[in-house]
Amino acid sequence: LADEYMEAFAEQEEIELEEARAAANYVDEDGFQLVVNKNRKRLADMPAPASEPKKKKSLEKDDFYKFQLRQQRKQEMSDLLKRYQEDKAKVEELKKQKKFRPY
Repeated sequence: LADEYMEAFAEQEEIELEEARAAANYVDEDGFQLVVNKNRKRLADMPAPASEPKKKKSLEKDDFYKFQLRQQRKQEMSDLLKRYQEDKAKVEELKKQKKFRPY
């Protein structure tokens, strides 16, 4: 099955190459010769990429104003500090129970 497919593909490629050579040597009735790049990719022959529908961006922005950015940063820092204090208390508790092994 794969060999048959590859043979058909090679034949198709050869036919396209012959057509390109014939088009490159074609002189029309006015005496003009068509100039063809031998390495061009045919966009019309290529299948269109199956793209996923784009997601619509929200029209509302949560952090539009500078004070909102500052509030958000302040909130993140307070959350980090709170987590740090909780971890610190947990470590102290483990040290009291003598079960603390950092490594």
